[in-house]
Amino acid sequence: KLEMAATCERKHPNERFLCHHLRNAASLCILSSLCPSEIDAIAALCSSSGTEMKRKQCREAQRNLDSCMISHQHDPDLS
Repeated sequence: KLEMAATCERKHPNERFLCHHLRNAASLCILSSLCPSEIDAIAALCSSSGTEMKRKQCREAQRNLDSCMISHQHDPDLS
């Protein structure tokens, strides 16, 4: 998916909107490999408006994904 997105952007440098769906799929692929349980929780809890409890759980799942992504960031100053 990453290669497909890169190829699309090379072929359409002035029409990047054409590759939007491929960039989204590539991003989801990367996130799913780094934070699979957090992505699954968001898919389950944030797919519809639901009850106040479900919205609260959705916000918590989003915070958990944020934390997971932060834990995978590389600080170049520490290299």
